[in-house]
Amino acid sequence: MGHRKLCDISILLLKAFYQINANENDYQLILLSLLTFLE
Repeated sequence: MGHRKLCDISILLLKAFYQINANENDYQLILLSLLTFLE
């Protein structure tokens, strides 16, 4: 899988997680850790 595909999947997972747990602080932390992981 390419870098772009991983990013798309991560965004979808984040959106799903955000809908289940509507906590913006958690959402931002997960987004930051995922972005760090994908770099």
